Amino acid sequence: MPLTVPRPSRARRTRASGALRATLLLATTALVPLLPTAPAGAVTPPFSAGPQPSDAFETLQSSSQPDWMSRVPDQTWLAGMSIPGTHESLAIHDAIPGGDTTQAQQDFGDSGQTLTAQYQAGIRAVDIRVQAMNGKFDIHHGAVYQHAVFDDVLDKTQAFLAAHPSETVLMRLHSECTGAAVTGCTDVPSTTTDADRQQIFRQYLSQYPGLFYAPSVTGTTTVPQLGQVRGKIVLLAFEDPHGGGYGLGINGYGDHTEDHYQTGDPNQKWPLVKANLDLAAADSTGSLFITYSNANSWGQFDVLGPAGVAGGATTSSGVRPGVNQYLSDYLGSGGDAGAHLGLVMMDYPGWSPIAQIISRNPAAHAVGPAVWQANSDGSYVNLRYGQCMSTGSALDSTGTGGVVVDRACQKPVPTGQRWTATNPSAYFDGKGYYWIKSGNGKCLTVPYNNGVTPPAGTQLLWWPCETRQFSGNQMWNVLPTQLQGSSAYRFANQWTGLCLTMDPASVGQARGGKVTQDTCPK
Repeated sequence: MPLTVPRPSRARRTRASGALRATLLLATTALVPLLPTAPAGAVTPPFSAGPQPSDAFETLQSSSQPDWMSRVPDQTWLAGMSIPGTHESLAIHDAIPGGDTTQAQQDFGDSGQTLTAQYQAGIRAVDIRVQAMNGKFDIHHGAVYQHAVFDDVLDKTQAFLAAHPSETVLMRLHSECTGAAVTGCTDVPSTTTDADRQQIFRQYLSQYPGLFYAPSVTGTTTVPQLGQVRGKIVLLAFEDPHGGGYGLGINGYGDHTEDHYQTGDPNQKWPLVKANLDLAAADSTGSLFITYSNANSWGQFDVLGPAGVAGGATTSSGVRPGVNQYLSDYLGSGGDAGAHLGLVMMDYPGWSPIAQIISRNPAAHAVGPAVWQANSDGSYVNLRYGQCMSTGSALDSTGTGGVVVDRACQKPVPTGQRWTATNPSAYFDGKGYYWIKSGNGKCLTVPYNNGVTPPAGTQLLWWPCETRQFSGNQMWNVLPTQLQGSSAYRFANQWTGLCLTMDPASVGQARGGKVTQDTCPK
């Protein structure tokens, strides 16, 4: 049967790393008045575009969430969180060049560089597969060496956590090489025993003191709270080649796991994924749920490899949307947005499901919804919800003005998520108020409402900047707010005295939640 899997080029991509500086821009910047072609938060209907690459598939480079756990309270149990992860996290090389049999992730470079890109994008759960090689661990997917060693994994993870100490990484460690035909992989020497593998791991622990959460590598332990493990790796499990354990990791690991990895039809795999996510969302026992959205049945009749399952394909039986798109649609469909999902392990994740999973987490109550971080790239990020202020749809066919919404932050920052605090070009009243101009050249505006002061909860607009007269509904006082670890601001409107904020009831909606005004925090 003919089979075509539409995929972007496999040319290696690079990305800048490092935290963005939290700096308020107070100088006028000339920006092209162009709305983004793929606005953050948009969800593609599963059958509308056919098997084309989408925001849900292989767009890791468009996500930048290096510090998202900083917004989650210390007392949050890891099992009660929603954590994006990757399956076969370093499987970037295929058994057949250009094939779709063992590659499961975008390739951002060998020697663990791909892992750094995943961390920068917001991935916090990883799946590391190793072959014992003369007293060390190499990284494999089955028989295919992935051009990295376990030292690369630990070096890159340690460097990321040192730069982002609010974060933690959850790691599944699996001995890949059974010596059986199914993997084609044998440890070296072939006489390597379980005791040998455990000794190798202990050597790594001594070389990287303090990197792992100690209770998870000295035995099995209960699920910790986030505040106990910031800056560390939590070992979920260390599995032997046949799927058994070495008595390390988290109690209950594997008790609530969806991992039907040979279900190569996305239409069969997705209901299994959804069922486990629904169980996680409904659970109140503190159990750890792990959902693998991947599958790979290449070689069977008219079924797909990792990229086809994740991203969709056109087969002899028609168009099959990918599991990643089903996942993104499910997360963006509303419902109980506060319900947790557990660990969601994906192949070729896109920025959309990463952002949607992260948005399910509780935010630190110390940061109110009227506090924003103004970044040097022009994005204004709400520190309660982690969403970016964005220009939404026009009010009418003229395109004169439109609504302001919140959407998942996107990298590189599209025009619709760029904002600049700048002095008015036609006048300046000397009181220190500013226009907040969007990338389309329009101003952040409180609706005039025929001169009647609009109440709290009123959705804000983007509208042509007023130059004929002084317009307080477009003027904003920039008020620094000192918060630990960030430089953040409140924006108070001169006319209403209310602050820029977000509507909690609509946060994260597919078409964007409402950016509104409300009482300024003290």
